[in-house]
Amino acid sequence: MKALHYLPLVLPLLAGPVAAAEPVDYLRDVKPILAKSCYACHGAEKQRSGLRLDTAAALLRGGNAGPSLVPGKSAESLVIKAVTGADDTKVMPPKEPRLAPGQVAALRAWIDGGAKAPADEAPQVSTRKSDHWSFQPTVRADVPAVKNTARIRNPIDRFVLARLEKEGIAPSPEADRVTLIRRLSLDLL
Repeated sequence: MKALHYLPLVLPLLAGPVAAAEPVDYLRDVKPILAKSCYACHGAEKQRSGLRLDTAAALLRGGNAGPSLVPGKSAESLVIKAVTGADDTKVMPPKEPRLAPGQVAALRAWIDGGAKAPADEAPQVSTRKSDHWSFQPTVRADVPAVKNTARIRNPIDRFVLARLEKEGIAPSPEADRVTLIRRLSLDLL
């Protein structure tokens, strides 16, 4: 009767060898780790040390310190040295919570498995929008109407005269040729 207590433990062993764990997939296992922990400093918006990690091709290319990883050799890969702090490398990410041991193991397994990734992977697209004037589309302004049309030689004159009329200022008389040449030479020099 005592042997029956061990039966649930023994039956799986009698079933044969245990199947190997599923290989690490870049899109399913590795990219989410990089997105959560690395894109803030090494994504589409910002690339510290010239390192971009939002595609496998960019990860293989590396940054200022050289290639980020050596396929098949996780121990020699800079990414693993950075996330573990090996060889006196600054531990990454610097301020956020460190990678869990399971995440580091997934990165190691992916690199040791050849660092296979889809060739047609698209880089992360920046979704940040700016209100800065240089990012705004150009809009043609309406040419203002002015009272004194005798001084107008081009559309820019209309803008200047409209502002002068708004401020109640009369335009200065046109300078003579010598004064214009002097102003031009002073501007150029």
